[in-house]
Amino acid sequence: MDKEILKYYIEEYKKDFDRINREEIYKWYIVAEFQKNWDIEAKDFYTMLDKSLVDYVQTPFGKTSNNLICSDKVYTKDVLLGFVKEDENTVKSMFKYLYNENISLNERINYFKTEADNLFSKDERNKNKSHYQTLNAISLYLFLRYPDKYYIYKYSIFKLCAEKLNYSKKVKKGDIEKAIDLYDEMKSVIKEDEELINLSKRRLNKDCYQDENLNLLTMDIAYFIEHFEKNKMIKVDKCWYVGANMDGVDYFDEFIKNGYWENGYEDKYIDKVKSMQVGDKIVIKSAYTQKNNLPFDVNNKFVAVMELKAKGTIIENKQDGRRVLVEWDKPWEKPKKWFFLQYRGTVNKVERKADDWVYGALLDFTFNNIKQDYDKFLAYPYWADIYNLDNNDYEEENGDNDELKIYTKENFLQEVFIKEDFYNNLVNVLRRKKNIILAGAPGVGKTFMAKRLVYSLLGKKDDKYIRMVQFHQSYAYEDFVMGYRPSENGFVLKKGIFYNFCQIAQNDRENNYFFIIDEINRGNISKIFGELLMLIEANYRDEEIILSYNGKNFTVPNNLYIIGMMNTADKSLAVVDYALRRRFSFFKIKPAFEDSSFKEYQKSLENDYFNKLVNLLIKLNHEISDDISLGEDFCIGHSYLCNLNKDICTKDLLKEIAYYEILPILREYYFDDLDKVSYWQDEFEGIFE
Repeated sequence: MDKEILKYYIEEYKKDFDRINREEIYKWYIVAEFQKNWDIEAKDFYTMLDKSLVDYVQTPFGKTSNNLICSDKVYTKDVLLGFVKEDENTVKSMFKYLYNENISLNERINYFKTEADNLFSKDERNKNKSHYQTLNAISLYLFLRYPDKYYIYKYSIFKLCAEKLNYSKKVKKGDIEKAIDLYDEMKSVIKEDEELINLSKRRLNKDCYQDENLNLLTMDIAYFIEHFEKNKMIKVDKCWYVGANMDGVDYFDEFIKNGYWENGYEDKYIDKVKSMQVGDKIVIKSAYTQKNNLPFDVNNKFVAVMELKAKGTIIENKQDGRRVLVEWDKPWEKPKKWFFLQYRGTVNKVERKADDWVYGALLDFTFNNIKQDYDKFLAYPYWADIYNLDNNDYEEENGDNDELKIYTKENFLQEVFIKEDFYNNLVNVLRRKKNIILAGAPGVGKTFMAKRLVYSLLGKKDDKYIRMVQFHQSYAYEDFVMGYRPSENGFVLKKGIFYNFCQIAQNDRENNYFFIIDEINRGNISKIFGELLMLIEANYRDEEIILSYNGKNFTVPNNLYIIGMMNTADKSLAVVDYALRRRFSFFKIKPAFEDSSFKEYQKSLENDYFNKLVNLLIKLNHEISDDISLGEDFCIGHSYLCNLNKDICTKDLLKEIAYYEILPILREYYFDDLDKVSYWQDEFEGIFE
């Protein structure tokens, strides 16, 4: 066997690992189910066998049929279970004999097949029919029982691998022992590739067969070699996607049968049809929308669908703007569904573009059977906005105006009452560390500051680049990153707000994105972030890990910044998670009553009641700071008195703020000192008398 050729295929396998994993991971679940359920001495042998040869499994990518034994129009398992109903003892003896390692392999296989023939022939109705207990099926039973020793035998795969790898031994149909020898040789090369082994191991969770001996991985690569050769990429850079409906009549069958396609309009698309060239690819499609039974979650919204029915090559253009002759390939047995990018018009030219992968993805889906990557499309800013995937409605601060308001550092310093040096430090640390926390007492304007800080860095008020969430004690990884959620049809794997936002940022590297977390210290950080705790660190941005839920590579992009807010007066959260402290830089935000910019704001109101209330709050905060049981973390913030103007800054409004917003906080602070509460209540009342 030529090891270098095999290494070439292994490298191609690794390049395409994400797709292969999505499509083939079910096999590791199938083996695990057999290992878990198989018991030859089970009281209910029929049920045990039914469970062992499971019909489908739930993988991180959805519910997947057991294609190893439940292929279309092949009823291997059904016949076997029928045998159990007719003669359970014989079927038991067939499996006991097959699994007796003291008997030669070929003898065991022949015995199983002969007994199957005998059982099947007892029923006259089975004449000229098949029981499907072939060498392929019997090798599957062997592999499921001893997956560290055997392989599934399929002659077409064995033959092609032997040819492509220059296997020295003669290949003969039905020679399962030579197939085992070939796969064992392949496995010896695979075992030398640590990168491949680690890739395979990282995708396996507790519900998977762990494949320590790498037999299943070896078979997967053999399967890949067969399909790699069959499906070598056809490079198509241009294709016409056309309709087949004219005046309400579907002409699909007519076009295919008679080798042409026709534009149903006399006054539309004439120039487009004339521009079609001999050799151009052409596809008949239909377009509609779909809401139910989608292979992904879009918050129960309608999705554009394009159904592809047949493809062909243009062989003649009559230049009449109406008709072209086409050499049609055999139509797909089942139309191929393509989601999101849709062409409703009758004539549409699609060309591959170097600066936009979407069109190339459609062409490769059409001509190379490359599966559509739904996650990638849903992370694309255009569709992410349409489907609002993270359940975060953009704030209506900008209204419906397309012209976004310019926002600069100067605007920030006018609205947020902090010094310029403090602002500069905030910006510099955020850019370097990627993660900061604004910590302070209630009412110091942490949320307001966080949003304005982002606006100043963007240079505009544009909430498109911002997501905001609030942590609480029940918030979990499944809400934040990914998890199973109930739906109409059971449970579906749903992406969380942080996962979706990372995908959006990753697909738009020219812009920066900001994730704001309110009450960050209220959540269990390790529980919420999970394995992403490492990835949010500045030094690990853009590095990949495989997520446990879907087995796919994931990264936190370098252009995503995290801003957390923390209420330091919350006594129930006195201890901050060390993991949080290590990964974030902390900025303490203090009340700004004595800041020069706040004083300018205060002066502009020209209100004596406001001035008296500010002076009293300054006095109150000094006392709180000096109180050993409280401290400056419990000071009253300035935001209670912000966003006022001369017209609304009345005595009654200020009285409401004092009595119903500030005094309740003091009653909580001094719950065990009613005299102090009474003192401060008298002080506030004195302002308004």
